[in-house]
Amino acid sequence: MRVLHYLAVSHGGTAQSISKNTGYREAELALILNRLAKRSFVKRIGSRWVAAPMGRSCGIEKVVTIEAKISDWNRGSEPNFC
Repeated sequence: MRVLHYLAVSHGGTAQSISKNTGYREAELALILNRLAKRSFVKRIGSRWVAAPMGRSCGIEKVVTIEAKISDWNRGSEPNFC
């Protein structure tokens, strides 16, 4: 997800720039990019990698994530209903 997120917000990049900004070694990154490309999440244009539009690749229009830091993760994972 880190690589896909970086490509989406940066509008693409070379393997070297992606590696520098995500912390993955280039060899590890090559495997990640090839797996993402196989599933049509990213594509290579020349020497640059770009994220595919989310709506086309998996039918998702908008992704929203929420992160919460809690000390009692068991209690925090219980379903909450209003």
